[in-house]
Amino acid sequence: MATKKGIMLTVIIIGSFVAASFLIYLIPEEPQSTIITFGDPREELEFAIDRTSVVIDGFQEVFVLWKNGEVYKNTYDSTANVTIDQLNMMIIELKGKPIPNEWNQSYVLFIQSLENYKEYIEKTKEYVNYKSVNQNDPKKESVYLDTMSKTFDRALGLMQESINVMP
Repeated sequence: MATKKGIMLTVIIIGSFVAASFLIYLIPEEPQSTIITFGDPREELEFAIDRTSVVIDGFQEVFVLWKNGEVYKNTYDSTANVTIDQLNMMIIELKGKPIPNEWNQSYVLFIQSLENYKEYIEKTKEYVNYKSVNQNDPKKESVYLDTMSKTFDRALGLMQESINVMP
């Protein structure tokens, strides 16, 4: 079962996810002007890639802790939902940014990567729900694991493609 150390680690991880989510909204926005200006699309995309890596790595840590029986299902579910919300926020941010045309392909591929990460997390949620009712069908479990692996690999591949086509 869960230990005090595991529970504290889980609370710290979830707390850091929530704090990181709200940190984005604490940064004041500049007043809107009628002139459209472009930030550095490379910096914006590289920052989004770094954020995604941190968010996904944090999620993966909690998923491994769940698999090892160190966190409860409800803690895992909370982390998964926060992670999906963070990915959704990044997608909305990136879709709302005006970028030069030569950056379109890179941004589109990266947004597709984020969508695939969300799909991966949804698949892990299905797997966790399946395992939480003590079902142990090796074929079905294999299908879950295979689907999760392929979805994660596709997300990672799309992210790499996005990086490769940066102008």
